[in-house]
Amino acid sequence: MTIKLPTTEEIERITRECLKYRFPLFEDEHKVKSEKYSLKGDVWIGYSSRGFTFSGRRGTHFDLNIVGNLCLLVSIELESKQRGKGLGWKLYESVHSISKEIGCRAVRTVPSGGFFNSRGEMIKSRRDYLLERNYVPVNETQVEFATN
Repeated sequence: MTIKLPTTEEIERITRECLKYRFPLFEDEHKVKSEKYSLKGDVWIGYSSRGFTFSGRRGTHFDLNIVGNLCLLVSIELESKQRGKGLGWKLYESVHSISKEIGCRAVRTVPSGGFFNSRGEMIKSRRDYLLERNYVPVNETQVEFATN
């Protein structure tokens, strides 16, 4: 099912408002962009605390693809110095809020990696982290969070 998406300008406004309300590290100078990337009207939404570049780190960021009525969380990362403070989940909550405001039925992702101790040993997979926070399995690799 396809939804009527707001304009890219409206999506950027919604994204900024959701980040301001949900994510304590958001600052007005952080970058927010959205662009249509298909003839069907699918939209990419990006957030970065440092700007958009394909070379080097982008700081705290996420990339979303809106396809039909589904928000695909392509990537999400919190700067390492901010980890372990509950801020990562605040960033996920921002994504949930953006998705809901745009009209998507759910956020879906393919979680990879996880959380590591100081010796580099994984203490929890990202999949388990999300399943503990009301995401549900879609299949062997994907999990989903209902926004409505």
